[in-house]
This record gives sequence, structure tokens and C-alpha cells, in this order.
Amino acid sequence: MIAMSTDYSAAITAVVALVVLLSGVTAFVLTRPSDLAQTPQR
Repeated sequence: MIAMSTDYSAAITAVVALVVLLSGVTAFVLTRPSDLAQTPQR
């Protein structure tokens, strides 16, 4: 992994895993009832 080569499979795997993780977290947050934007209207 130290030698500079054209094999970026580890970096591509890390980026894909990060994108999948962020997409999963975003979908999980959006499907939950929103507790973040509580505007008390009482």
C-alpha cells in the first residue's frame, strides 16, 4: 500500500463504503419522525 501504483481498489472501496454509509444514515434520519426542527406553536 506504500508503493505508488495504479491500483486504487482500496481507495475506491473506501469511497464507496463511505457513500453507502452516508446514504444509509441520511435515509434513516429522513424516515424517522423529525425531532430536529421542533417549532413550538402552542
